[in-house]
Amino acid sequence: MPPTCPPTAAQEAHSKKPLTTAAVHSSSAVPPAGNSAQISTALREAFPEMRTAEHYAAARAALRRMGGAVELLAELTRLGYAHEGKLTTGTTPFNVFARVASGVMVQPGMDKETARLGKASERFIIACNRPENDEHWESGEAEWVGKASMSKHHRFMLVRDLSWNLFNVIAFGMEGDSSLRKAVAMLEEMEAAARMYVAASEGWSSDIGLYFHMYGHSSVNSLHLHIVDVATKGPTFDALAYKNLPLTAVLQVLRAELKPSMSKWVVE
Repeated sequence: MPPTCPPTAAQEAHSKKPLTTAAVHSSSAVPPAGNSAQISTALREAFPEMRTAEHYAAARAALRRMGGAVELLAELTRLGYAHEGKLTTGTTPFNVFARVASGVMVQPGMDKETARLGKASERFIIACNRPENDEHWESGEAEWVGKASMSKHHRFMLVRDLSWNLFNVIAFGMEGDSSLRKAVAMLEEMEAAARMYVAASEGWSSDIGLYFHMYGHSSVNSLHLHIVDVATKGPTFDALAYKNLPLTAVLQVLRAELKPSMSKWVVE
């Protein structure tokens, strides 16, 4: 997938138009329930861009047609990322953020940064990119674009809870209203904690982007919120713009699912 630039004002306006069932069902890349194709591959092929509430709502509708939470958990279990409802923290597969969130793997200096979350540090943890990726955030060389950090200031927020249904935003609330309400509450806490972290961190601007990469587009199968200082963005930010799904877009869709009769985002 070639990199694309951040959406223009016109594109943003278009993304807020009511979602139609035709837009979702038009993709032949979405397999019916029981198809042998991996869900991750199907979602990535059906939704090459994943950066708006409309994209996210359509992907959730597609997942439901593929079998929803049951089939998604089965895939994660088959691939070794989940066992008995929890994310695995071993080395095969090597799920780096699950390992960090569990404490099996420790990143030097991140304990002090996590402390900036205050009480929220009981639930969340701050993690960093590889040192070389941080160092090359400004690089426009092909070797680093898409791999380096998205900004001079780029951190991740992880969730200590390794329940499988929190591994990625695609799974949020797929097990019913109770799990949906919990997911919305957690996202609200994450947003507040991320802004608290930034306010307590030296050198960050007030222009902060909070993004998720949805399953199929994410390189790590454990929840991580990208906290990005957009004022000091590098080439990788634009290269990954096609899959930078704002936290606010995720919240918009999940809140709407709690009140489907009032929503233009819910598609059956």
